[in-house]
Formats: sequence, C-alpha cells, structure tokens
Amino acid sequence: MASGLPYDSDAGRDYAACLTAIMCGEAYLQSGRVAEYCPPLTAAGDHLKDVAISGGACPAGTPIASHFST
Repeated sequence: MASGLPYDSDAGRDYAACLTAIMCGEAYLQSGRVAEYCPPLTAAGDHLKDVAISGGACPAGTPIASHFST
C-alpha cells in the first residue's frame, strides 16, 4: 500500500475496512441524492415483459436524468 502498511496485517486490513466504510457511506449519500428526483420503481410483473422501457428509474426531463444523458 502507498502508506507502507503490509497487505496481510491487522493495520492493513483496518485501513482497508475504514476506506471501504467511507466509500459505502458516499454511495448511500449519492443514492439519496438520486432518490430525491426519481420515483421508486414499481414491482415488475408479467404485464411488463413485452414493454420496452427506456431511461431507467428517472423519467426524462428530471434534473438527474438530464445530468446523465449523453
């Protein structure tokens, strides 16, 4: 590791666990931001198997959808 911690040591595992926890928290934060703009997904059933769905969970025209459009 860049900080000089051995990979197979308690200190190395603690460092990796801490970094993983921070990344997980950031992912939850970003998920909350996206959820502000996008409605919850409905349960998919047999009635949707032949329907073409585009755009993912965020409908076109929402700020988050336009941010990620290419």
